Amino acid sequence: MLKTRNSTENKIKPPYKLIVLLVLSALLFVVFCGLAIFSIIKNVTISQANFVMEQATLVRYEKMKDNATLTDEASYQLIYKFVSSDNIVYEGVWKDFIADENYAKSRVGKKVAIYVEHNLQEHSLSEVTYKNHLIFFGVPAIGMLILFIDIIIKVMLYYKYYVCGINKNEVKEPKRMIIPHCVFISVFGMLFVLFASNLGVTLDSYKSVANANFNQEKVEIAFYTRDVHTHTRKRGGAQTSETNQTYSTYFEYEIDGNLYLFNYESQIQDENTAKNEIGSEITIYVDKDQGLIEYDLDSSKHLSSFWICLVATIVLGAITCNSLVRIILYFIELRKMTSQIERLANDKNVATIN
Repeated sequence: MLKTRNSTENKIKPPYKLIVLLVLSALLFVVFCGLAIFSIIKNVTISQANFVMEQATLVRYEKMKDNATLTDEASYQLIYKFVSSDNIVYEGVWKDFIADENYAKSRVGKKVAIYVEHNLQEHSLSEVTYKNHLIFFGVPAIGMLILFIDIIIKVMLYYKYYVCGINKNEVKEPKRMIIPHCVFISVFGMLFVLFASNLGVTLDSYKSVANANFNQEKVEIAFYTRDVHTHTRKRGGAQTSETNQTYSTYFEYEIDGNLYLFNYESQIQDENTAKNEIGSEITIYVDKDQGLIEYDLDSSKHLSSFWICLVATIVLGAITCNSLVRIILYFIELRKMTSQIERLANDKNVATIN
């Protein structure tokens, strides 16, 4: 006599939570894949581009909007302009939030360096270099893909319980740690790539300063800027925003007929303190061959940056690898669980036939 299956006992509700996670992980995977693809296209374009330094002119200064800072006093910005030989106009903001109108006015007509890609008709104030963010965006894409695959397997297993007439309590499921480890890979993996990619930069910076042939020169603080900072804090269920204003002082230096600005001091709390610094003389160290300008010859700060990057790379790499190993072990346990379901289903089929 054939035995009938108790459909009430084995009926499983649709796994709504898993379906929501499935859709969310799929969307995040598409987003990060899109960013990675965009990064590939952009970086290939930049790597093949030919940015050349051109000499632009500071053509005017403008008063910034009244709400640009927290004070009623006006701030100004300097505008540069460059016209290429094929009459393409390149224009932009050279420096903004300048507190002193007299300084801004006095710099109109000065020459500044910009970098132009004439074929692409793109330009930048800083030298454009090739930076590959494929891995940076690829890491979270991999994390979301793993999560997506896991949830698909889970959804299929939910319905396999019903089809095979197996009670979930009969099966030993692996500990559900896949979600946090996928998040760890996505977040810590990106940070790992970020710090690892800066290892060479910080080391080169230290070597450049340590091996440079500096000459001592005297310059004056030229102006200061107003900098607005907004901090968002959560206390309990409430969220508050706190806005404050600090000030930064700058000195300028001319290289090959182009004017360059360098930040001397930041996070000054009092505006009068920053204002009183204007015109004060400071010592800087210049290596014109390498284009290096320092106002502190303590190369240990550059070495410290390298060690910070190295330690962060090791720690973040360890966390990422640990999560990857945990995910691999999880899928091994999941495979064992699938085999157990198949074995139980075969046993029930044999028992039913008998």
